[in-house]
Amino acid sequence: AARVRAAGGFILHKRVMGELAITRAFGDKSFKMGIKAMLEEDEHDVGRNDSNGSDQQHYQSSMDSSDMIDKTNTRDLTAPLVSAEPEIASTILSHSDEFLLLACDGLFDVFRSADAIAMARQELINHRGEPAEVARILSDQAIRVRRSRDNVSILIIVFRPFWNE
Repeated sequence: AARVRAAGGFILHKRVMGELAITRAFGDKSFKMGIKAMLEEDEHDVGRNDSNGSDQQHYQSSMDSSDMIDKTNTRDLTAPLVSAEPEIASTILSHSDEFLLLACDGLFDVFRSADAIAMARQELINHRGEPAEVARILSDQAIRVRRSRDNVSILIIVFRPFWNE
């Protein structure tokens, strides 16, 4: 959210500019350009479609407010609002590692990481190491019980059969 605000945008109802869910950042070209480019694109569209001048007046009003923001020098209006560049972390696995839980933000919007891991571990024990069943249970818990409003994708990779210990 800080990066979106630094680029002159805002978050409304957990969406960039009130429209774009962050998980859609891969496909939404217009949100990958800065506010300045978006306004310039609007100006170009207004010039083609302007029949009575009202669109031009609306555009000028938008430009005036963006000029005020730009003068504060606190925002980079050329920076993209969203990016599909992933955050990457690496870790060295040990022989004591049991499984990997990889999931999107729809799960972590309603689960703390430690709680999701604890539930996954317990369900792997209960279901004798069936990762597909455990992913289904976690997904069901996130969507139906905890009411996640985002998509929930879960991948569980079992490293060793710890449920027999």
